[in-house]
Amino acid sequence: MIKAKIYKPAKNTMQSGRGKTQKWLLEYNTPISRSPESLMGWTSADSTMGQVRLRFDSLDDAKAYADKEGLAYIISPDQDRKIKPRNYVDNFKYEPPAGEKKEEPKEEKTKKAPAKKKPSAKDKDADKPAPKKAATKKSPAKKTAAKKTPAKKATKDKE
Repeated sequence: MIKAKIYKPAKNTMQSGRGKTQKWLLEYNTPISRSPESLMGWTSADSTMGQVRLRFDSLDDAKAYADKEGLAYIISPDQDRKIKPRNYVDNFKYEPPAGEKKEEPKEEKTKKAPAKKKPSAKDKDADKPAPKKAATKKSPAKKTAAKKTPAKKATKDKE
């Protein structure tokens, strides 16, 4: 009798998505003898049943197929996803190692705040913004363009 394994696959650890994890898979568990091929040296097998993976929408469908085909099957329970709720701030929170005790905050002596002074007339004037001066228009600096004279070529008189 051929043995089969029915399970729900876990998500791929290399990616964040959970695609292709909703369906149940049926895989054949047959002992396959593998040997290198004489011509090319590739690994060959006697049976292709190890390559077959059947997908089913529900566990009941997979069981019904296995019973219909006369397969002895083992069901692996569905692994529920465990979610740890975390905030972004928790990435930076200090948690002491398990052996250390947490220090309790020490009570500090409360200090009295100094008495507030009433604002004087000088302080009132200091709060006001300084009056704006009239804007004077500055003329842009004139750029003098120096005339470039072509360089004189030195000519030699042929004698």
